[in-house]
Amino acid sequence: MNLIILNKTFGTYINSKEAIFYSLKENSDYEELKKLIIENNPKNIISIDFGIQTSKVINNNTIAIGKESIMISSKPIDWSVPRADKWLESSERLNFNICKMLEENCIQHVIASSAQLKYSQNIKKRKRAIRWIQKKIKVTLIDNNSAEILKIIYELNLKNKYTFLRLINNKYQIINHEENNFFKKIIFYINSIVFTKFYVKKILTEINEKKIIIQLSKIN
Repeated sequence: MNLIILNKTFGTYINSKEAIFYSLKENSDYEELKKLIIENNPKNIISIDFGIQTSKVINNNTIAIGKESIMISSKPIDWSVPRADKWLESSERLNFNICKMLEENCIQHVIASSAQLKYSQNIKKRKRAIRWIQKKIKVTLIDNNSAEILKIIYELNLKNKYTFLRLINNKYQIINHEENNFFKKIIFYINSIVFTKFYVKKILTEINEKKIIIQLSKIN
């Protein structure tokens, strides 16, 4: 049995003998996710969400298969010193099998490194900060959830069972999903509708038509 962790944009899927589907919500309780993993002991854990590319060589509507992720806080990091302990890696076995499946379905994809910004709400409107990130931090995408989920995976010693897929589109915002301001939540909700309806409609349609998520739920 596999566990598929989804952004709610991808719709609702019914649990089966082969897979359990878990939708990430605003203010997600990662303890709830951890409990679900412990109770069900899934064979594979695959997280599917959106990410922001930091490299212009990646086209919109590309699926990034995450090989590693790092949490970046507000504290300075000396990048001249190797810090392998800061990087959290995903499953090579799963990544290989997913690449093979996407190739068979002619879905554009890349293997990528990811960074999670701890205080993304303070960075989204600072263009110089974003340019610095793109220039100095050698990752392919910025992601809101990969490092948080990977913390659970490492705590439970399940690295060989986990990977994360991120749909890349340059209209996706660097935001804080845990924003408490009601007005800002409404703006985020409207932006989400516009993003889904106009910018990622093509790739979401392709994913649905080719039953990519169902195939992922059955992957070995």
